Amino acid sequence: MNDQFIKDYFEFDDADLVANRNGQLTEKQQKYLSEDLKYGRALGIGCSILLLIIACAFPPIYYASALVNAWQTHTASGLSGFFSTTSLWTPIGAGMALLWFFNTYSKSKPKSLLKKAVGPVNIVAVERRDGSRHATYLVNVLHIGPLAIDIKQALVGHMMQGDIYTVYYVEDNDGSERQILSLELLPKEGETPIY
Repeated sequence: MNDQFIKDYFEFDDADLVANRNGQLTEKQQKYLSEDLKYGRALGIGCSILLLIIACAFPPIYYASALVNAWQTHTASGLSGFFSTTSLWTPIGAGMALLWFFNTYSKSKPKSLLKKAVGPVNIVAVERRDGSRHATYLVNVLHIGPLAIDIKQALVGHMMQGDIYTVYYVEDNDGSERQILSLELLPKEGETPIY
């Protein structure tokens, strides 16, 4: 393949492509996947801790005036809301934080199994909806064999519909996230391969 733009877009070089053809990952690819895994874990742990802090801090902050009043008057009047909120929201928030934490570790397994897909390029524009605002937007999706991955508009002119490519990629254990490591354009019948 001689399109440098595609190599730059997917961040691979000839050494990566040769290793992937042989069913292996280069040291550079292994390092990148390892760093990606560490980042995902750190983000998940950070969000879990933040959620836990919010769950524990919400009731005292929300009911601060009632707590101050009870402390100053030495009575428990007005604290029923505090105790009911604390006994309800703190365990729910802590449970969500723990769920997020364990989900982070279960989904952040190394993506080390190299897979291969071969097929014609089919790039389609898919309309998606942003659930929070009900706004729609278009995303370009690259289909090659069983692989479907979102791409940026800049790549559309560099991969022609119907051209046959071999794609080397890794994915999460559940198949929810895929990442292209390298790819190559296969020659048409009668053409000599360019390596």
